[in-house]
Order: sequence, then C-alpha cells, then structure tokens
Amino acid sequence: MHARIPVPIEKRHYKRVHYGRSIEVRTTEGVVLSLEVMDYSLGGVCLVSKTPFLVGETIELDHITALSGEQRPLGLLGEVRYVQEQYQEYTIGLQFL
Repeated sequence: MHARIPVPIEKRHYKRVHYGRSIEVRTTEGVVLSLEVMDYSLGGVCLVSKTPFLVGETIELDHITALSGEQRPLGLLGEVRYVQEQYQEYTIGLQFL
C-alpha cells in the first residue's frame, strides 16, 4: 500500500494569471509610481516595487500597459494585504476594493 501524499489546499478564490507588464499606481499622498505586475486575478494583483508600502494602505491603480503596448486606464482601488522584501525589492499583494 502506498502512502498518500497530501495535496496542498489552494486558499485563493480566483486563478492567478502571470502578466509581467508595467502599471502606474497612485498612493494616498498622490505620488505616482510605475511598478511591475507579477500576476493578477479577479480578486487582486501582485506587484513588484522598489518602494515599500504599508499593509492596510489603499492604492489607486491608474493605468496598465496592455499586451499591445498601449496604456489602458483602470481606475481601480486596492488595499495592501501583504509586503515581502527580497533583494531590495518588494512584492506587494493588493486586494481589489
């Protein structure tokens, strides 16, 4: 009889899509930054930044670079749910509001 290997339980509600394009965001102080989208889903987005953000902070997602290369307006709000630092870059997890 073979031992069963436990299958990790996915806690996400939506499938993630890897993107790798830039996005313009606006902080609550009005600072506009260009960040990289690592992946996104219907529930949120994962960004890469050289600037740290605070958990609980609200960020406005202004424009995103489409696959065609053109800038598309978004007008979405996201709340920072987690921040992970690695090699002087930050992975920022946003949940859409």
